Amino acid sequence: MKDDKKTKEQLIAEIDKLRKQVNKNAEKILAEQSRILELFFKHTLSSQAILDRNFNFIRVNEAYAKADNRDVSEFPGRNHFELYPSDALEIFNDVVRTKKPYEVFARPFVYAKNPERGVTYWDWTLVPVLDNNGEVELLFFSLKDVTKRKKAEIKLHEAETRYRLIFENSADGILMVRPDGTILTANPAVCKMLGRTEEEICRIGRDGIIDALDIGSPAGIDEIARTGKEVSELTLIKKDGTKLSCEISFGMFKGYNGNLSVIIIRDISERKKMEQEMARLDRLNIVRQMAAGIGHEIRNPMTSIRGFLQILESKPECQKYKDYYQLMIGELDRANSIISEFLSLAKNKPLKLKNQNLNKIIKALNPLITADAMNAGNNIAFELKRVPDLPLNEKEIRQLILNLVRNGLEAMSAGGTLTVKTFATDDDIVLSVQDEGKGIEPEVLDMIGTPFFTTKEQGTGLGLATCYSIAARQNATIQIETGSSGTTFLVRFKLQ
Repeated sequence: MKDDKKTKEQLIAEIDKLRKQVNKNAEKILAEQSRILELFFKHTLSSQAILDRNFNFIRVNEAYAKADNRDVSEFPGRNHFELYPSDALEIFNDVVRTKKPYEVFARPFVYAKNPERGVTYWDWTLVPVLDNNGEVELLFFSLKDVTKRKKAEIKLHEAETRYRLIFENSADGILMVRPDGTILTANPAVCKMLGRTEEEICRIGRDGIIDALDIGSPAGIDEIARTGKEVSELTLIKKDGTKLSCEISFGMFKGYNGNLSVIIIRDISERKKMEQEMARLDRLNIVRQMAAGIGHEIRNPMTSIRGFLQILESKPECQKYKDYYQLMIGELDRANSIISEFLSLAKNKPLKLKNQNLNKIIKALNPLITADAMNAGNNIAFELKRVPDLPLNEKEIRQLILNLVRNGLEAMSAGGTLTVKTFATDDDIVLSVQDEGKGIEPEVLDMIGTPFFTTKEQGTGLGLATCYSIAARQNATIQIETGSSGTTFLVRFKLQ
């Protein structure tokens, strides 16, 4: 029994010894944890504060005090909202009431006592610490000053907004392109230019919108981008297949996914047309000067020659040469007709214009136009819409219509249909003459209307030149639309 009792005493002593050792180890662990927490609280870069449930400071770390240029000793016992009055009081009250943590990012704050510091931004969390009864005893408040980052984000957003406004509203087309030709984005202007959606443009890529026959196509673009050449001309292809003359400029920058190009596109089709029209008018002016100088001098002796040929033709002894005389007279008449057209180009004095209806002039020419079509073995169709009166010179408009109609009939094989239309748009009244010929070759299209330029074996190159001259005197322009199914001449009379 004595041994048993000793054993129990020894056991109790051992247990007591172990208990003390455990307590000692626990104290060491607790002390180590406290030391680590103290180091973390003291040296962490984020601002840390411990408050009671009434928002009085118990303790703050160095970072918290430094953020307000204070000493840590100034905080204990002071109320948070006494030092920093703000609408965050509602949030603090809600955390105490709900016992749930609260977290917010980049919350704006203005120092009431130091408004000159401006708006600052803070990421912060407020965590309730509960006592044994489950009530809020303390609040752990952690903050991080993100003012620099937030202001950088605001500036970036403002810059993005500005550039987006420029991108979306620019009259010039803008593309963002990778070195391999992939288009990342296209603005509304370039979509309108090409008649495509942004998705379509991005899908077909850079090479899909450039005219492959253009000397400035892909390889040229790469060279421009490499050498930094600022502006170049390029031909783009619209969705309907028509070509668009453009002026392009490049900018290179490094994006997240490598080097990118910004291509700025300006539609210069109208400018090109204007330049071509000015060149044509310059050539026409030269012809006018020539016509005014030599037209009459040539016609007068020709009239004399024709008269003597008629006299000789009527003499009995010359009857055996009658066919020769008639041939010579016919050629003189043809030459005289050419000179008449030539002289019509020299007209440069103001015309007397009178308000007249274009449809009425066309209807008056209907029998003559129909006869010309029948002689050529072709059909004629009229589609005349209601149009207002215009200030016109009837004689010249008749010549313009007949020249365009006969030009169209000559362009077609037998059995074709020539369609004469009139219609009104918001800006002008349009006379349209549409044939079903083979179309005009692109390489000669720009020369159409140039005096003495012709693709016909027996042509003089003065018929269409006369049309352009007449149109200019009637405050009108001529536009050509051509393709494999035929050509349409559109005479646009400006509304007054």
